[in-house]
Amino acid sequence: MMKNIIKWLNNAVVLGILLALGLIWDLILVGHAYDLNKGEWASWVQAVGSILAIMVAFWIAYHQLQHSRRLEKERAISEDRRRVEIIQAMLISAWVLAYSLKTAITSNDTEFLANFNWKSLHDLADSFRSIRMIEVPDVTIVITVTPMPTALEMVASPFRHHGMADRYESGGSIMRDLKSAVEDLLDATDNAKSSCAIVLQRLENQ
Repeated sequence: MMKNIIKWLNNAVVLGILLALGLIWDLILVGHAYDLNKGEWASWVQAVGSILAIMVAFWIAYHQLQHSRRLEKERAISEDRRRVEIIQAMLISAWVLAYSLKTAITSNDTEFLANFNWKSLHDLADSFRSIRMIEVPDVTIVITVTPMPTALEMVASPFRHHGMADRYESGGSIMRDLKSAVEDLLDATDNAKSSCAIVLQRLENQ
């Protein structure tokens, strides 16, 4: 019961009505105490009406301000969510590329590796670089996403700097470097995706 009363009192509308009723009652008591005549009562009622009009105007302004603040908060949350979801989509693309390379390396699928479009890694790295980190809504995303361009370029490097013939006649060192770079990319992608998921959940709960 007490919790419901406190909840009602925290409601601006209910509190405003209670204050208005209390003021009207006090003014009526004052009017009776001074034994006002009909003309004085008319002036007294007009005064009460003026005060109530001021209170209503104040409440309307307050309500509009609260509504504007709520809309602004919702807009900001929506924009933050959109930014995180874009980053999340880029991370999924990076993960798919890395996992496909890992699968090809593990199965020794040289045909896939020979036809792999390594420039897609470079393009994705550029996309990560283009992110305005100052607009990212959480520092953990900034920290985990910042290494992504380097991780992507490290995977692209063996493709960029070695011809296909040299790549497979080098005794496996290039393949080992590629495998290590792919594992690092997968780790970086998983860390960044986890950060995005946590932030999205937090935004959802706001």
